[in-house]
Amino acid sequence: MENMEYYTQRLQCSEEEKAACLETVAKLYRLRWYLRENGALAAGVLAEGEADPFFRACLMEIGDVFLHPEELERRYMQYLMAGDYRGGAFLNAVLISEGLVLLARYDGETDARDEIFCSKDWGELLGETLRGYFGAGYMEQVMEVIRREEQARENPKEYSSLLPEFDDLLELTPGQRDWLVRHVSSRTLCYAMKLGGSAVSKFLMEGAEDREALERDFAATTNVREMDVEAARRTILIKAEEAKKCM
Repeated sequence: MENMEYYTQRLQCSEEEKAACLETVAKLYRLRWYLRENGALAAGVLAEGEADPFFRACLMEIGDVFLHPEELERRYMQYLMAGDYRGGAFLNAVLISEGLVLLARYDGETDARDEIFCSKDWGELLGETLRGYFGAGYMEQVMEVIRREEQARENPKEYSSLLPEFDDLLELTPGQRDWLVRHVSSRTLCYAMKLGGSAVSKFLMEGAEDREALERDFAATTNVREMDVEAARRTILIKAEEAKKCM
């Protein structure tokens, strides 16, 4: 915080306002894992359905400067200052900006990480970052939200594709699916699955001759360009139609 007086004047919140902002903590935690699974480009897709205008604006910036947390922080600070937020609205905006910058520093450019990021997990870092904004009295509630989200990660639910037509791939027969997977590159599959749902990704991976290798490639595929995702999407859908004719 460069201007403590500015923050202090605007962070005065009621207990009800602080409690309402706990949901933002949960959203930040879920967003981190969602972007890890789908890539930074997915932030723009999520922004289209985000009701909070500040959160929506911040999500739109991620695709452009995810690998540059300092620039991301500068842009968020401009949004924060221009909005003249106060009370609960200010706390919520600060949580969003701080959480997203932390996410970029933790999951962005590997060479930029320091020892503190390497030695702590995401939940611990998020809790420490937000402690000063909620105050000591609410810290246990913040950590409880994070613990609850971590437990939910252990039993993940399947999610739908960000590209609706990808869900139609589930209608392929196992033979058609296997033909499709054999006739596209691992890179194409990984790029396409970055905006596909968990059910579609699992379905396609089941058709790979070396599933472990494909899963490693998928995990290593991060921060892909929108043009590459779009090209992969077109290739997969074209090959799916070919598979239906061949099998």
